[in-house]
Amino acid sequence: MVEGSQSSVCIYTMNVKNIAFLANRKIPDIGRIQDSAAAFLRSAGVTIEEEPSERTDVLVTLGGDGTLLKGAHLLKNRTTLIYGIKFGRVGFLTNSVPDLKKGLERLLAGGYAVSERMALAVTVENGGTPVWSDVALNEALVTRATIRIAQIEIFRNKAPFARTRCDGVMTATPTGSTAHWLAAGGPVLAPELDAIGVLFVAPYTMAARPAILPPDDELRISADTGMVLVSDGQREYAVAAGRTVVVRRDAEKVRLLLDPVSSFFGKLGEKFGWST
Repeated sequence: MVEGSQSSVCIYTMNVKNIAFLANRKIPDIGRIQDSAAAFLRSAGVTIEEEPSERTDVLVTLGGDGTLLKGAHLLKNRTTLIYGIKFGRVGFLTNSVPDLKKGLERLLAGGYAVSERMALAVTVENGGTPVWSDVALNEALVTRATIRIAQIEIFRNKAPFARTRCDGVMTATPTGSTAHWLAAGGPVLAPELDAIGVLFVAPYTMAARPAILPPDDELRISADTGMVLVSDGQREYAVAAGRTVVVRRDAEKVRLLLDPVSSFFGKLGEKFGWST
């Protein structure tokens, strides 16, 4: 189980029985590293699953933040904790683990904090009927499918919110505020907040600025041309003109295991030079 607290960060107390792995196969020697980790865990009495299932206690990702995001899309049960081991360059969602065996021992002993992160439920509707859906931990980007600039309209809670010509619109969670959202000019948000960010991409007006909205808002996005919906940079769907993309808070959070000593704003200082 996970010990609750008033914040969205807590320490877990769980008898870890089932673990699945997801590795970035582009990393040199990653197969041997995964096999070594799995062998150690089996010796500790843990069952290694070939892929995440309803029974998976922890999904261990070996790679960067992108690998962890891919893992979040593979979860079959949101009670599954995600333990990311950093092999990438950024590492806002993953942990630096110099000694793999010690890191896994710490995992089994409950030495990490659970950071509960809001996610977005993203649905494409055709005449009010859902035709595609996904969950995004970072962001959902609706971007033009052709060279033509798009006229995008957003309704917030069934009321007109914004309408502008642009290349696309991005909705993001606080977790995603240091990813594509940041590169597009959005502000950084503390990752355990509950909020929905809205940002027009390359708007043809100086007036369009990023907005941070309450987490229970519902956004309905449509365009006068075909668009492409990209979820966390992992999945995409062609959205025909006249269809609507609906974005709202997902009912369940994604739970990450993070080193309690390593702070989010400390990472900002390290990655972006905020403290220098």
